[in-house]
Amino acid sequence: DDYIQYSNFYFTTPTISLLKDDVHAYTNSLLFLYLNKFYGTKTGFITKMHLANYEEKQQFDENLNNTSRSFGKDWVELLNEFHTASYFTNSRADTGIFLSDAPKFSKWNYPVDQSNGSRATKTVNPYSMERFYIPSQDTGCDNLLITLQGNVHTSETGAKDWAASIILTTDSGPSIHPVTFNARGKGQFERSNFRNFKDAIVVATNGHPSSKRSLTFAYQFCPTTYNAGDTFKTTVTGSFESTANLRLVTSANLHCDLSTTINNNPDYLNDGSKKSLRAVSDLFKITYPLTWPEDSIEVTLTLSPTGQYADTKENLSIYFYDSLNNIWNSISTSLDQTSGNHYRCKINEPGTYGLFQSITQENFVNVYPNVTNFKNGYVYFRGTGIVIDEVRIFRADGTLVGKMNAKSVRVPFSTIGYQTYKLDISKCGLIPGVYFTIIQYHKNSETKIRTVRNKIMIVS
Repeated sequence: DDYIQYSNFYFTTPTISLLKDDVHAYTNSLLFLYLNKFYGTKTGFITKMHLANYEEKQQFDENLNNTSRSFGKDWVELLNEFHTASYFTNSRADTGIFLSDAPKFSKWNYPVDQSNGSRATKTVNPYSMERFYIPSQDTGCDNLLITLQGNVHTSETGAKDWAASIILTTDSGPSIHPVTFNARGKGQFERSNFRNFKDAIVVATNGHPSSKRSLTFAYQFCPTTYNAGDTFKTTVTGSFESTANLRLVTSANLHCDLSTTINNNPDYLNDGSKKSLRAVSDLFKITYPLTWPEDSIEVTLTLSPTGQYADTKENLSIYFYDSLNNIWNSISTSLDQTSGNHYRCKINEPGTYGLFQSITQENFVNVYPNVTNFKNGYVYFRGTGIVIDEVRIFRADGTLVGKMNAKSVRVPFSTIGYQTYKLDISKCGLIPGVYFTIIQYHKNSETKIRTVRNKIMIVS
């Protein structure tokens, strides 16, 4: 049984990458023995991989995932099962969960230092794991909510990026609970009556074969915020009279809050501009736990346009930001004109939402964001199908405070792409307030100078 002695390298360094050329050979043997024991029928995992490669030569990692799916799981989920099961060795041994030699192995440790409080970010090696720890709590509220957010990549095979499990320990023994991740790399786990448990260990696995990726872990304790049968409403007002109204109806008891904040990240608006979308409302980030049962809740969002677009009605829709692909997707929207122009939709997941107008003209100028922060803030001027000749910025009283000529672009303006200019407001002496812009431009096919006016707001 020399392999027991040599394979203990894994238990002293459990965050090493498996199935890599530079890894200790006996570490891989633990994984192979696990697969053979729990997925090793007559045509088991390893046999299926060899047969699949014999029938048609395949890339190794693709073969791993295809074979895993024949067992109803992605490879990262099987690998996380191994990582989690390897907790049950030595004094924690359970041969029904791990290998028959589990009592003879060493055991890996997990961090119990709480210097980072309830939030931490770690880098996870390829085909490897990381561990997070939650101690027992002396708190009036003992409903535990764990959130994991990992970096993701777009896979041609559709392979999942992350998998994780929670080990809950009690005096009578531990239990294992898998975490479900969405396509954007976010997973959540909720457990009531946490005071009945000694602690919780989170085991998270990176499913990428070659890239180190970061994973952020956080936990909180939430009371029962909404009871079955409740209807909850909240309103957030942004700039220029733009508002977001949220309405929640639930048939189940829910923990933690439904909330919304304004998202001022200019990259989100830039991604809309690239797709000929003009933001006519603020962007609102809506937050609630993924663990809320979808069949027991209904969340309705109503958005109104900003003051300068109050009368705009054509080609408007509410959009949801797909943070995985960095694009805005239109969702089914209805118009409610009982009290002005309000646009309503049902939302199926937390994230950032906004009201946009699809620009059908071939030629237009977009100025964004509608609201920008004074400190390190920027305003972008982008032309589609046109040439921007000049930009002038005025205070509300008509005083000229900034000017750019496209033939001579100088600080605080800069060129960041074809017909896209960036104004660095921290370098031009502007202060928080409302400003007006006059932009002169001409179409690509003619020399006639045209003018468009916009309003921007700078907040502190």
